[in-house]
Amino acid sequence: MDIYVSKVSLGFVGFLVFVAIFLSIFLFYFWHSRRKNKYSPFTEDTLRLPGHSLRKKYTEALDSLVLNYLLFIFTALGLILGVLLLNGPLRIIVALVCLIYLLYILANTWKLVEQILRYKLGLEGEEYTGQELNLLMLSGAYVFHDIPYQYGNIDHIVIGGDKIFTIETKAFRKSQGSNGSKDAKVIFDGAKLRFPDKDTIEPITQAKMHAEFLRKSIKNKCGVDFSVFAVVALPGWYVKSESKARNVLVMNPQRGKYLKRRLGGVKNRKDRDRVVNYIASVARSVTNSSDKSDPDASKKYDFWLNPRSKESSLD
Repeated sequence: MDIYVSKVSLGFVGFLVFVAIFLSIFLFYFWHSRRKNKYSPFTEDTLRLPGHSLRKKYTEALDSLVLNYLLFIFTALGLILGVLLLNGPLRIIVALVCLIYLLYILANTWKLVEQILRYKLGLEGEEYTGQELNLLMLSGAYVFHDIPYQYGNIDHIVIGGDKIFTIETKAFRKSQGSNGSKDAKVIFDGAKLRFPDKDTIEPITQAKMHAEFLRKSIKNKCGVDFSVFAVVALPGWYVKSESKARNVLVMNPQRGKYLKRRLGGVKNRKDRDRVVNYIASVARSVTNSSDKSDPDASKKYDFWLNPRSKESSLD
């Protein structure tokens, strides 16, 4: 038994040495990469892509999930070694603590998996809508994505002529029913969305809030009072409108055909360009990841490469 315990102890020490060497190599590379005399060729921030904010949340959730896996492995290893190497009350205490922590990790992992699935669905919806809206640029429209402001993010902004559209994308899963196309239909009655399995007014409320805020922001910053129309995009759904609501449009974003015929012409190009430049200044706020490896990156990021300053947003 003593020989077996000695082998387990030796194996554990060897494992710790391996981890220490691995972390040392990683930290050395991390330190060296930030001090090499090579600069990123990208000197300007880039435009925000569709789903930029959701993509960050999705990536962070995946990182947390990996961390949970590692914590689970190390905690389970600690539980096994504690049971093998300890005796008496200390063995019981260590075992209980490890078991409780393992249960906590499992519960937290369950929540993370739910978040990841939700973020993934939302991200795919915004990417799909964004790609379809980008086709409107062939008709002379300006299209921006994921514009942050104090109440959240405007998923998409389309500027066509003297009209502006704020698009709120919502990705809803379809139920696996036996009604065929009926399960893919959503009805807009002018006040709420009626899906096969539920009713909701949240997307309508959000879209109206985005449009009203952007209208006021443009008026305050640019001195012009443009019409801003609220739009709800439901990718993958067949939308039937029972009421012609003037203050909000609900659509499937496929090919952007519902907005294309509403773009209109440019009556005052100078005012339109002023609005475009204002929104573009917020949309162009993504720093390339290669910038983080520059020698002067420490001026803009902390040790863990988190930005020291907040991103720009509408105000």
